[in-house]
Formats: sequence, C-alpha cells, structure tokens
Amino acid sequence: MMKKAIKKLLAALLAVAMLCAMAVPAFAVSNTHTLTINGTTSGHTYEAYQVFAGKLAENGVLSDITFGTGVDGAALLADTSLPSELRGKGSAAELASALVGKENDSEFLNEFAKVISTHLANVTGISAGNGTTYTISGLADGYYFIKDATTVNLPNGATYSRYMLNIVADASIAAKDTSVTLTKEIKQNHLARLQAGRCSIELGFILTDLLTDYERISDHCSNIAVAVIELQHDALDSHRYLNEMKRDSDAFREMYVKFREKYTLPESAYIARQAAEYR
Repeated sequence: MMKKAIKKLLAALLAVAMLCAMAVPAFAVSNTHTLTINGTTSGHTYEAYQVFAGKLAENGVLSDITFGTGVDGAALLADTSLPSELRGKGSAAELASALVGKENDSEFLNEFAKVISTHLANVTGISAGNGTTYTISGLADGYYFIKDATTVNLPNGATYSRYMLNIVADASIAAKDTSVTLTKEIKQNHLARLQAGRCSIELGFILTDLLTDYERISDHCSNIAVAVIELQHDALDSHRYLNEMKRDSDAFREMYVKFREKYTLPESAYIARQAAEYR
C-alpha cells in the first residue's frame, strides 16, 4: 500500500516538473526590447516611433508587416520625396520589403528617416537618461524612427540626432552628429544653386578652398587665445580646457553670444540682396 502511494506521489511530482519545464520558455522569452543610446552630452530626450510592426520569423525577418502606430502610413506611401527605390509601393509590406538587408544607420535608411520625420503620429517610447546614456524600453519587434526631441538649448557643440533602426533584439547605438554647422549650410546652399543652374562646379572648388582656409584661421585664433590664457595661469591643459569649455558650459555659451553680437560685421544692402538671391 505504501509503495503504491509513493509511486502515485512520484508520478504527480514528475507531472508537475514537466509542466513547469514546459512553462519556463513562455516566461523567459520577451517580446519587447531595450534600445540604448550612448551620447556625448547630457540633457537629451529621445522618442521612438514604430514605423513597421510584424511577426519575427526564425530567420530574423519580419512577416505580416503593417504600419506601426508611430507613423501616418497613407501619407508616407503617397510622399514623392521618398528614395526612388521606395516610391510607388502600395502597402506597408511592399515598402518594408525594400528595407530588407539595409544596415542600421546606412545612408539609405537615413534618407528614409528624413521623409518619415514629416509623417510621425503616436510616440511609442520615451528615453530615460542617466548622464550621457539613454534607454528606451518596451519596444516590440519592428522598424523604428528614433527622434532627438530635446526642447532645451543644448551645450555648444551638442547636436540633435535622428535614426531609422530595425529592432528585433536589445540594441545599442551611438549618438551621431546631424547638426547643420555654418560650413555644412554653406555647402548645402551651393549644391542648391548648382542644381538650379545659378552656379558652376569650378566656383564650387573655390568655395571649398575658402571654407577650408577660414576653418584653419578659426583654429589658429582658438590656439592663440588658449596660449594667452596659459600665460596667465602659468600651466594649463589646453585640450582639457577646450573640451570642458565647449561641453555643458553656460559661461562659454554666454561669451559666445556676447562676442558674436559684438564683432559681427554689418551687412551691406548689396550683400543682403546677393545672399537672398543665392541662398
């Protein structure tokens, strides 16, 4: 009688153990992921917008693709400024199929991200920051547009970023520079004039040389200024001083605005007309 009771008990325990073993994967597997953004400055806020949603297949490719809640899909499909490979698609699945094999942060996805930024809808996730490291959790499988939504004035040299990422597991990326510096703006304006037939390639070479020379002059002025400060302090770590001044420094920003306003040359009427025409 005792043996039968023990056998029944062992059988019951075995059944419970098997049930628990079968249940473990269901609890261990997570359907959401965390994106970590490694920045160089604090004070940023990043937003995630799900562009495409779907089911992740064993080969790591999304299937049953639909537009996510983070984008206006109809407006995106109709946008004629999409990269040529993406125009004329009739559904989210067709649009997403053209992205298969594209590396995160590739030029192609960056161009796609520029278009998506004009058709955003609901925010899927917002970053939590710890110093210069930011995390966005709870992201389901899919393609996401990551937007730097910082609304405060950033330190001098800090930049705003945007990304288009395929997230099917926990991921980590580095914040990138998408700021438009004065040099970049001048070059972009030249390209616009070139496309409009108002400038030539030859003049573009001269413009590039001038920009390079002006940047070198700026660097020399900076080095001279630091050298003068070194004389006053007897000893100074130049690189460390410049990095600290240009990063998270209210004093630097205030001095920059003050002296920019003080030493900006007045613009003549002729220069203003030329700038308006060729801008």
